[in-house]
Amino acid sequence: NSEDNIKELLKLFNDITKIKISKDLEWITKEPRTLCLLISQACNLRCSYCYANHGAFGGKEHLMTIDIAKKCIDKILSTNFANFIVFFGGEPFLNFPLMEDIEEYGRQVGLEIKYMTITNGTIMNDSIERFITDKMFSICVSLDGPKEINDMQRYSGEISAHDQAIMTIERLKSNKIPFSVKCTATKSSIAKLVEISEYLNTLGADSMAFAPADMIPQSGKILLLSESEIEIFSNKLTEILLNNLNQLSSGNMATVVSPIFDILSHLVTKTRAIHNCSAGREYIAVTADGDVYPCHEF
Repeated sequence: NSEDNIKELLKLFNDITKIKISKDLEWITKEPRTLCLLISQACNLRCSYCYANHGAFGGKEHLMTIDIAKKCIDKILSTNFANFIVFFGGEPFLNFPLMEDIEEYGRQVGLEIKYMTITNGTIMNDSIERFITDKMFSICVSLDGPKEINDMQRYSGEISAHDQAIMTIERLKSNKIPFSVKCTATKSSIAKLVEISEYLNTLGADSMAFAPADMIPQSGKILLLSESEIEIFSNKLTEILLNNLNQLSSGNMATVVSPIFDILSHLVTKTRAIHNCSAGREYIAVTADGDVYPCHEF
């Protein structure tokens, strides 16, 4: 019954909060353990809101080499603990051979590394599918909602970016590969965010996340969300989180909205996060040229 489900949910929150109450003071002395590699500063999509200038980040489109990747791994990662590498872009799978080379090098030097990536889901073949199945710890697919909303924001020429991403998601599901979905909310989609979440909930993802399009290139400032639109986004996200909590507490199948556990853990433990994220502490980003930043958004 619902009371049993609520007890089970509270137990889950309790287990999480025992592990993670507040890491802020610990982060000061910790070594980086997550390396975000911008292995592809190029992209095959032309999304209207892209802060990264379609992956090039204001420069020329280019790919990371194995020499740069090896130097990053040797300099930053440690044999003292488990490490994470995030393959980032642009579209990371435009440089898929480097993913394979990096994984092989990590094994050669005896590092424990878990690999993650975020992709637009438009590039998929048997080799990539095998690599994801065998080597990838986590994969996130960018999708902004149903076809009419997604393809208005995420351009893929004559072929629907939505349809390509859905084909990739179906391949992931057929191989029982866990995945998450990330949705970017823009001026044209924030009012429909609850409906978008309901659509994303049907895709079989383990979790989904929502972010406002708040890092717009100078050339696209007309797309920047106003304060009133940010407020709409916050209200819609609150509604989505409440719906999600109600679904979970009722024992219904539901895709978890990713911030919910952090929010509830802080409420339960009456703690506040001093820092919004681990950028520059546990998380370091490196460009295709080898330049180092606290995170990819810098």
